[in-house]
Amino acid sequence: MRLDNTKIIRSIEELLFEVGVNGEGYKNITFYCRDLNHFYNTNILNGDALYNKIFTRLYDQKKAGKNVSIKTYKYFDKFSLFKNERGFERTDEIKVANSSMKLEVLSQEKDIIEEFTKELVNLANIFREQGNMVKNFEEASSELVSNYKKIDRNINSLLDRLRDELIKKATIILNHENFDKEEESIEAIKDGFEEIKENLKKASEDGKIYMAKEIVKFFFSLIDITDLRATFKPLTLLLAVPDALSATKNIGEFLQKRGFYAFSSPVMSLLATKFGFTLGLLNTVSFNNILVFTNDDQNSGAFIDFSGFDITATKTKSNYDEYIGICSNFSLEGDEKSLFEAKISKYENIDKKNNISICKNDKDNAEESLLKRIEECVIANRANFVYMQYPFFNSLKFANLLRDKSLTTKDDTHNTNNSSGTSKNYLIISNAPMRENAKLNEHLLQNVLNYKIMDSLNRVDNKKVTDPKQLKATKDYSQYSIQVDAQNDEDLYLLSLSPFTRVSREKIKKFESYISDNFIFNKPMGKEIFNGSERFIKFTQANTYLSHIDKYFKNAKDMEEIIKREEEFLEANIEEFKIFFLNLNSNTEQDRIIYALGKPTSIPIDDRGMMQLLSEESNGAFIIETEYYYPATKVFLLVMGYFILRQIFDNSLIRPESYLGSEAINLYGETFLVLSKNTYYLKEDETKIPIYFFKKEKEAKAGQKDAICIEEIVDSIEKSHVADDDHILDDDTYSELKKILEELTTLDIYDMSDEKFASKFKKENSLSDEEYKELEKKLSNPNNIDTSSIEDEKFKKYIKQINDDEYKDMIDFSLKSIMNDILSDIFPFYGFFIDKCGETVWKSVIRTMFYVGKDATPLNVAKGIFMATGGELRLATLIKEKPIFKLISASDKKNFNLLSRREFFRMQKLISNDYLFSYFDRKAKAKGRDQLKHQEKLAKDYKDITKKLITLRIGTEFVKNAGKATVSNITRAGLKFLVDSAYSSSYEHQKRSYELILHKYFTNKFDETYAVKNISYEPYSNKTSEYTYYPIEIYSSFINIDLKRTIIGGRLSSGGLDYHNFFYYDINTTTNKLDSNLSKDISLDTMISYLCLDELRTDNKTDEEFFNNLNKRNKKLAYTPKELMLQGVKREIDISPSNSIDIKQREEIYDMYKKSASENKSANATFGIPIDKYNEAMEILEDFKNGNLNTNGSEVDNKSRRLLKALDVIGNNNVKGMYVGCRDNYSNGKFNISKPTIPPRLVGRLATTIVMEDGLYIG
Repeated sequence: MRLDNTKIIRSIEELLFEVGVNGEGYKNITFYCRDLNHFYNTNILNGDALYNKIFTRLYDQKKAGKNVSIKTYKYFDKFSLFKNERGFERTDEIKVANSSMKLEVLSQEKDIIEEFTKELVNLANIFREQGNMVKNFEEASSELVSNYKKIDRNINSLLDRLRDELIKKATIILNHENFDKEEESIEAIKDGFEEIKENLKKASEDGKIYMAKEIVKFFFSLIDITDLRATFKPLTLLLAVPDALSATKNIGEFLQKRGFYAFSSPVMSLLATKFGFTLGLLNTVSFNNILVFTNDDQNSGAFIDFSGFDITATKTKSNYDEYIGICSNFSLEGDEKSLFEAKISKYENIDKKNNISICKNDKDNAEESLLKRIEECVIANRANFVYMQYPFFNSLKFANLLRDKSLTTKDDTHNTNNSSGTSKNYLIISNAPMRENAKLNEHLLQNVLNYKIMDSLNRVDNKKVTDPKQLKATKDYSQYSIQVDAQNDEDLYLLSLSPFTRVSREKIKKFESYISDNFIFNKPMGKEIFNGSERFIKFTQANTYLSHIDKYFKNAKDMEEIIKREEEFLEANIEEFKIFFLNLNSNTEQDRIIYALGKPTSIPIDDRGMMQLLSEESNGAFIIETEYYYPATKVFLLVMGYFILRQIFDNSLIRPESYLGSEAINLYGETFLVLSKNTYYLKEDETKIPIYFFKKEKEAKAGQKDAICIEEIVDSIEKSHVADDDHILDDDTYSELKKILEELTTLDIYDMSDEKFASKFKKENSLSDEEYKELEKKLSNPNNIDTSSIEDEKFKKYIKQINDDEYKDMIDFSLKSIMNDILSDIFPFYGFFIDKCGETVWKSVIRTMFYVGKDATPLNVAKGIFMATGGELRLATLIKEKPIFKLISASDKKNFNLLSRREFFRMQKLISNDYLFSYFDRKAKAKGRDQLKHQEKLAKDYKDITKKLITLRIGTEFVKNAGKATVSNITRAGLKFLVDSAYSSSYEHQKRSYELILHKYFTNKFDETYAVKNISYEPYSNKTSEYTYYPIEIYSSFINIDLKRTIIGGRLSSGGLDYHNFFYYDINTTTNKLDSNLSKDISLDTMISYLCLDELRTDNKTDEEFFNNLNKRNKKLAYTPKELMLQGVKREIDISPSNSIDIKQREEIYDMYKKSASENKSANATFGIPIDKYNEAMEILEDFKNGNLNTNGSEVDNKSRRLLKALDVIGNNNVKGMYVGCRDNYSNGKFNISKPTIPPRLVGRLATTIVMEDGLYIG
């Protein structure tokens, strides 16, 4: 395919012009569309977006008799599922107004989500008569709900197939991208689907129809996940299919429904974790948006590739976004097919005149991949300076390539040969990452390239909920920077910058005033009467101008809604904590402490048998006190509840208060009880220890030190940070624990058939013969409980084969496993521990609350709470699973606390044995290779061979399913509050998990990055004005090597260099002389235009004038770098007619910038003053323009590295120039100009790329 008259398109106007010209000149038009779902809708011809304009022109050509067809790589018409008896089939045309266009879907791969949805519809249709198939998702949903019990296995089978298909495809992609978290990602998929199936089972057992209905609607909503563009626009509707919303009044009502949480939460977890970025790959096939024009002979034609344009963009003077497209004529020889039709072309595809070749990237043709081409250009050709302009920097493969090559042998003889010819200097011009992909970008910078993101204002570990009324849309990034880890010239230096722009407040007010004065044009009658008039056109232009800017900001209505939702979230959180603490402190008569023979005991006072025995033993001398005993589990829950409360809420919202003599918290104006008065913890020797919630209360009432204080324990947890590589306990505790674990933990054996034992037990426990037989029956045969010492023997065998570090790893793992079991089973705020932050917290909790030893000081009483809690819950589990009533037989002097202690160690031993079994099995398989003993690896094996040891699942479901004797024994164990509590249901866990994920990751409460209102110096003046800043977005994709070779196309994202289908264009001018050439101009002009100072723009002072003039000139700048310098660095300033600002004026401008830097110490970067770095950068760019990349006369001069360092200083300065003082200067919609904080002067329009915190991995 021969190319001719190839040119680059940089603006919407030029693109639409070329579409019009070629549409008129050819008979056939084929639109190769990356994803028709992004373009096509029923209202496609109405609108000002680029995709509306493109389709309108296609429609006009169709009406004019041209042959118009569409070939898309992806299109799912979900409503075609119901068009015929056979169910889903691909459509071969689409309707546009009163016309139709031919449609062909090019991708032969089955869409796994489509197949899953198709099977669901087919499943619904088996319950319908022939000719009466379901007609929409609502009907399909109702049919599946009505017959849910009959098809639950079928749905599980479909879920398994969907999971396996996702894993299969994800594995290919993860391997392809060399993602270092592959195993973790696959596990995330598996865990997510297991959680969905488990929640599905629980929801169906509940028997509520609406829950089943939500389940089915969730399944259908998976369709909408495939379109991330649509999915994330209404963030609060994440994963909510429109059909599901149709039956509800509002979003809030929908989110209240229990079925929603059961399934959205695990899927959202997948999105929020490292699997998320593969979702983008799974749903992307191609980047191509190409129009091909031919006549009937098909031997020649033209094409326009506008893949580097934003199809949602509107043509307005406030839009300076970066686009790039290719327009070219082509001709074919012989039987040759065009590259757009052929899989692999047999001929050269080149424009010899302009040295431009076109190539097709396809995952099945690695030889022609863009990645391979870039490797050859950058590495094999020993590139010195690499300029990249892409929407995002999210390519794992590219980042790994840079990192790996940077570790090769250094050659210091000449700087172009550093690191075996690999370029060390990379400048990336891109957008700041969005919330959806920010985490992936952060992973590349910090984990792959070892750079460090610094942001003391936003990147803090303890971000908490504050007063919603104090919430501001502006996020202050004035302290943001990226530390590049490049110690010398041989180290990789990758600098990422993002362009931005600004407009004066006066300009915005002028447009707002005009819109306000002509508000009638917004009404239907006004549009009808005045449409086409000069005033109406001006009104429309004002609207589109402001709309482009406003899309980056939260308006007053947005903030009102956000604050309202924040308040609702806050109030819902407070209510949950209120219920939580109320349940823990709902003391009953059964919790009263009884004194017998001078000792306190915790026997329930309604236990007639035990009360009679006490009366006989003490001759009636026993006293029932108005004091309440709290078992270890209650104390532990009080601690964890308060700990989570402090992690969620800012301290300014928490105030201790008194409540009828008890202790309470005032949280955001709501007061609720946290601890009843007169509460005690009973130690193993039955000594009672008073419990206080706050330190102030303890100091006021506790004359002695023997007291437990919840606040003190939480303080200790927060201070007790355990590093990732540190062990949890101290060496003495490990040694003491080893002795205990080596002892036998076998339980005693009791003969159930012993009449004497049975008689005594029935009397002690007030059991009837019938109740006793019920328990005996559950124990089955043999009648005695034989707990042999198998586990003890296994433990002794294993423990001898490991060293101290391995032993400590084992103990740590067992303790964390017990902690996870406890919290997941009884703690309603378990959802807080997402994103693996749980393990860090658990280690701190265990260190604070675990102790074994002889010292019984009050501190160590608190430290024993964790062990006692685990033991109590394990005992309660045993009682529930197999009522071993002998454990609480007082006549055998079995103290419950001692037994719970024993059960804790036994549980630890069971976990340790499973852990060690897994460890030795893996060690044996290693056979001399690297022995993977990391706990993270072992955990995967461990999960497959063990079961949870605490499985109460307390609440109403537990009470319903447990027998009377079980409940009785749980009560006697002092854990009745577990039976009474319903706050820890699986629904609450799901709801809590969903809300926390949604709140942390999917709710964007702030203006977009670089969208900020602030004051700044006016150009060439010491006066300040109000400005509105907003980003210039990058949609163009190209890489330039040494200003001699440019490759246009692809994406610097996961799969964007060698996996997806797209065309790229190689402009190779390496043999050209030093005069201007296309490859050089694209990147050089872009850098110069973004660096140019406001004062040196001559007549085009404002951004609007400057950038729109550039667009008219196809981004070609009128000035050379030497004309834009203020002071010479190594050469004299060159004044030319095109920029005639004289030396004196330039000196004055320089002095203004230098003074601004001295006034703003924050603007003075480590490497120099910004305006000096500007001069240095312009001087280097002038050398680049003249072909001098790395020498200064006979000296070697690493100009590329100096340029990057200069731009780094400028980028940091400009972040401060936008954000310094932004929150103090601007409040309540007005500027505070009495004492403004004036930021440093802007040096051009490039700023350090800001990576927002709490982003996602969708890349």
